[in-house]
Amino acid sequence: MKKVQQIFGEPIDDEKFRPHYFKERLIPEELDFQRYKLLSKTDDEVRVIAENIRVHLLNLWNNGHGVFSRNENQEEIIREIKELISHEVDKYYSINNGKIYLAHGNYNVANQWFPEMSDVKVNNKSLIDQLRDPEVFYRNFYDIMIKDRHKHGEKSFDNNWISDNLIDSMRIVSGFQPVFNFPATLSKLIYLLYFNQEKYRDMEEVYVFDGSFGWAGRMTGLLAAFCTPLFDDVKVHYHGTDVNTNTTGRFEEIREFWNYYISSRIETDFDLYRSFVPAEDIFRDKFFSDMKGKYDFAFTSPPYYSNEQYSDDEEQSYKLYKTYPEWRDGFLKGMIKNTYDLLKPGAQFWLNIADVNTNKGKNNFYPLEADSVAIAKECGFEHVDTYYMTQHQFPGNDSAKNIVKLNTGKKKKFEPIFIFQKKD
Repeated sequence: MKKVQQIFGEPIDDEKFRPHYFKERLIPEELDFQRYKLLSKTDDEVRVIAENIRVHLLNLWNNGHGVFSRNENQEEIIREIKELISHEVDKYYSINNGKIYLAHGNYNVANQWFPEMSDVKVNNKSLIDQLRDPEVFYRNFYDIMIKDRHKHGEKSFDNNWISDNLIDSMRIVSGFQPVFNFPATLSKLIYLLYFNQEKYRDMEEVYVFDGSFGWAGRMTGLLAAFCTPLFDDVKVHYHGTDVNTNTTGRFEEIREFWNYYISSRIETDFDLYRSFVPAEDIFRDKFFSDMKGKYDFAFTSPPYYSNEQYSDDEEQSYKLYKTYPEWRDGFLKGMIKNTYDLLKPGAQFWLNIADVNTNKGKNNFYPLEADSVAIAKECGFEHVDTYYMTQHQFPGNDSAKNIVKLNTGKKKKFEPIFIFQKKD
């Protein structure tokens, strides 16, 4: 058995395959005060401090920094990738009351390549919108740092610096929410679970389709799985699409970064193809029209209707389909049907999707889950199982309506991962 050629020991080349930004001090030293000192200042002085911080952060954003996303240098990114590869993901698999729950760790190593994540609109506003509006920024700054909106605790919080709390708190203040990447640890676990089946034990190459590339969380999970012994002698073909043109070239950059710093096998044995055609119209791309019936596995997490607006591209599904029924019958049904056509007989499609709030009442949801199952069956899939992806409870986040109390006693939100199988 040939060994994976690792090149972890090579020195870092700052000019080669670098992410879009390096680690920055987000709050300048001259503007970084402890809270007790901030409380001693007049309202006008606090306003000036807040405005100077806003301008600094907006300048970082305008120069390609994600601000509210990852903020690491290359050495830290490479160390985190290595930790993701060696990380024992089996511990994230658990059974609770007869249901399988999948947890995850915090190794979102792809985020550094996608500063645009901070400007994705969730419920019609993005984190960066706070930086564009001086009054909104000041109000949120005042609520967090002066009024202690998030209850950090008076005793400890008074000695904390602005830099200790501001950025993280602004991610969840006044209805602002971040967009989340699919957890790389969870996708690594899923790939290992799936390809550890008996029928794949002697595999020489496998084909994986992803109908919504997103922010490369599933790709980095697959790369991490690729660097484990299970894939020692296996060539992986990772193909898919995403209409977000802001991410042009980023998946290729990540692949090259891993190839250069992590495993030189990636150059020959990890094949990547990224299309820009909509998933519901995938066969408009001749590459995929020639690939019907060739994929061993499909795994994706598509847009949840219009809950998150990833870009202004005209072929984004929230733009093409203005109402939920139009989106369901146009995007969702087309994506599921095309995935069915791409899979080999007996292959599976793992679909992470969840009901989202209609914003017409607390318990009023669009039925993405039930509709996905019904459509998949209509397309010819068998619904063979459902796993549940657990999440931290997150203030104001209605993207997952279900809550479970696990064996640990902790309550978690969860989303289903439906497992569909194409009949032999």
